[in-house]
Amino acid sequence: MKKKILIAILIMVVIIIASVGGYFAYEHYENSKPIEQEWANTYYNFLKESKTNNESNTTQNSENNNIQNNSKIGFVDIEEVENPIMIVKYEKEEKQYSDIYFINDGEVNNIINLEPTDAEFLYNIETKQYDWYLHKQTQEEDIYKPIETQISERITELEKMKSDELNSENTANLSQAEDTITEQKEYTFKKGEEISVDTVDGNKLSISKFDTVFIKTDVNIDTMEYNENLSDKELKASITEEVKDYKTKEQVVTENIKQEVATKETEITDKQNEIKKAEEEVKKKQEEEQKKAEEEAKRKAEEEAAKGLKVGNYTLKYGKYVCDQQDSPAGGTYTINKDGTFSWICNWKNVYNQRYTDTAEGTYKVYFSNGDDYDTTKSWIIKFTYTKYHSTYEPSNSYTHDFTAFDVTKNNAFQYRQSEGTFTYQGN
Repeated sequence: MKKKILIAILIMVVIIIASVGGYFAYEHYENSKPIEQEWANTYYNFLKESKTNNESNTTQNSENNNIQNNSKIGFVDIEEVENPIMIVKYEKEEKQYSDIYFINDGEVNNIINLEPTDAEFLYNIETKQYDWYLHKQTQEEDIYKPIETQISERITELEKMKSDELNSENTANLSQAEDTITEQKEYTFKKGEEISVDTVDGNKLSISKFDTVFIKTDVNIDTMEYNENLSDKELKASITEEVKDYKTKEQVVTENIKQEVATKETEITDKQNEIKKAEEEVKKKQEEEQKKAEEEAKRKAEEEAAKGLKVGNYTLKYGKYVCDQQDSPAGGTYTINKDGTFSWICNWKNVYNQRYTDTAEGTYKVYFSNGDDYDTTKSWIIKFTYTKYHSTYEPSNSYTHDFTAFDVTKNNAFQYRQSEGTFTYQGN
């Protein structure tokens, strides 16, 4: 009897041992079995290795960058990147950060951002395309750059690091990658930057500069919670669940998203047209006011011109000025015209009572003279410069008068400084 009991106990121990062994064998098999999607399995192995080290490493060129502890991980579709990319979101000093991980040549590479960043799904109004952008924030600016561009730049950098001497094929590949980069744009907006106009009726129309370039969608990254204490089984289960919820770009852009974007784009277009119309109205009003001001200035100038030529504090009316020394060859009559020209005629006689006539035409100007070493007199001057001169006194025709200058010492009169002769206004 005792022998039968002992055999029964041994059988039970063997069954228990076999069951426990089978369980652990099954667990080992499940943990070692790759995730169905190759790209997801690549990220899983990377994350599994990363969580063995809890030190944060933010050196972009390190081969052992570790995922930030207590972060959120999601996968998104980038059109020009073969496999889905992994975005790791975490907070540091109450600010949001987003690091990018991608698969290149079967290996996981990354782009670590040292400034606050967030991944956003935006509609580019200019290109009419939806894309994932990395939104970097500084104290003064908001910078948006396509994630595709950043990955292209990083791949180019990695290719250059592989060899100091690139073969022609690599060079061609790099050139193509660089061409792709130049097709993308980085958009920078000053904090609070807007396009605005003060309307003619005193109101203000404005629109955010960002809204003229992008429309932000309601698409968010579906994420899983990650920390270094996750077991391999839990990690694999979380990634597997994320893979089930993963959506391509086409799946993300639903009809509702398209409709919301179309409505917003129409609103933006209407607002821009309203601002443009207001700008045109403001410009038209400014032109009308400028024209009115010019007409008023012209009217005042004409009024002032009608009063006469301003010479310092004095005025010389336009018209004829007759000299009080009529028989002198330096006398005669000057006619001052509004257009800056003058004419002069002088009928004079010599000691033999023989009469001659001198005539001249030209231009005049007025200025203030501080005098010179020979004569320090300070005075306002009217200077007549001759362009034509003629005299019936034949000897005088052998030379030409260049100019004559007079002091203006009172209204409607000018006089010679060092000889007799004062010209006074006699009307038109």
